Amino acid sequence: MTNFTVRHSIKIILLNETDDLLLMCIDDPQTRAVGVSYKGPFWCMIGGEIEAGESVLQAATRELFEETGIAAKDVNFGPIVWFGECDLILSGTPTHIKQQFIVARTNSVRSTAFKRRLRSAMAKQQM
Repeated sequence: MTNFTVRHSIKIILLNETDDLLLMCIDDPQTRAVGVSYKGPFWCMIGGEIEAGESVLQAATRELFEETGIAAKDVNFGPIVWFGECDLILSGTPTHIKQQFIVARTNSVRSTAFKRRLRSAMAKQQM
């Protein structure tokens, strides 16, 4: 972990009304595993950096809205269920990520619409 920036982050295990896990697709050639070349788009949980002065819940609420448009009134946050650490090249910068995982539920993303968007995104990846 020599010369790695440390980043504290929140990851949201976001479930809809039919218990689908809602993920986001990242396509950033500057983000990859350490020691590995870029392998194309990948799927991950919604989330990001916990900013200075923010609580975990505040960060989760902000990140969820920034990345999905889902407002605080449309989500119920549960407990933090996991802690983990990993090293990544994040936007070109070697980064040691200390992350917390929180469960959340929403009814604002319907299963059929979500599955259509997922199939569409997966088809684009295969092109």
